[in-house]
Amino acid sequence: MTGSDSMTALLYWPADRVDHLETMRTAARAADPFQVRMVESLDALDLSRARAFAVSDAHMDDSMIDMIRRAPRLEFIQLLSSGSEATAAASLPAKLAISNAPGIWAPSVAEHAVALLLALTRQLPYLLDLQGRHEWRPDLVRPRLHGLEGMSVAVVGCGAIGRAIGARLAPFGVTRIGVSRTGAGAPGDAFDELAPVDSLAQVLDRVEALFLSVPLSDATHHLIAGPELQALGPNGFLVNTARGPVVDSQALVHALTTDQIAGAAIDVADPEPLPADSPLWTTKNVIIAPHVGSHPSNPLTAGRRLGALLKGNLERLHHGQVPENLIR
Repeated sequence: MTGSDSMTALLYWPADRVDHLETMRTAARAADPFQVRMVESLDALDLSRARAFAVSDAHMDDSMIDMIRRAPRLEFIQLLSSGSEATAAASLPAKLAISNAPGIWAPSVAEHAVALLLALTRQLPYLLDLQGRHEWRPDLVRPRLHGLEGMSVAVVGCGAIGRAIGARLAPFGVTRIGVSRTGAGAPGDAFDELAPVDSLAQVLDRVEALFLSVPLSDATHHLIAGPELQALGPNGFLVNTARGPVVDSQALVHALTTDQIAGAAIDVADPEPLPADSPLWTTKNVIIAPHVGSHPSNPLTAGRRLGALLKGNLERLHHGQVPENLIR
């Protein structure tokens, strides 16, 4: 097989989004022998001859959706993201096969999630505050510190990101409970046990930390609200790297201000960007990151992973086979 006899494939990532630009350029090159042309400007994007199109769910606005609907030869969309909310909500032609990329960003998001929990348990924001005031106060810091060793944690969502979180927690000596829709299957290396989401309240009574790594859907909207936060308890920590609306923001503010939980770290918000007047900005014991968890520590490695996924799905499409990670 050569690039000349493969289908026309385009990958769109705007040049002004420098956060993943090197990753996307690497991915386009790594899909060889398929000729994946990188397009870095919406004005230069022409889908009239494309059979396959790689694009992030974040770029699925009305103009992009309209362009896809009018593409006469388009058969396949490879999302460059694990999230697919905008794409799933769009009314796209039934002939289109659409896949997402759940495992590409898992290492980065998992590292970010574990770092956020460590920042909460080891009181890094408080230490930085004392540093800014030039205060050496071990007497104030020591009573606030927590350790991961011996802790029990729940990871809600056992996909690629959830499993990566579980695997990275193993060296800390924690008990890891993976919570999925059914709780079926073997725990594997990522978890010590699995539980169904219907038993979430009982799981939260047993753990000191809760990680969220589920996609946003009707079933997961406000999955974590007042009762769940209360069940997590005054020594519990919440880390959300999923989607903002998975957590009821008002309930989270209330739980933090009334000491129903010990702290929270969020890499996502509802809405995004988080408004300047949101009470979360000034709520105690919360760390807010601006949805940066997926940024890879090594863009070339992430790009090669993404390129391998894209290449594999283009190859399946070329041979009339079903692409991996289909969402519809």
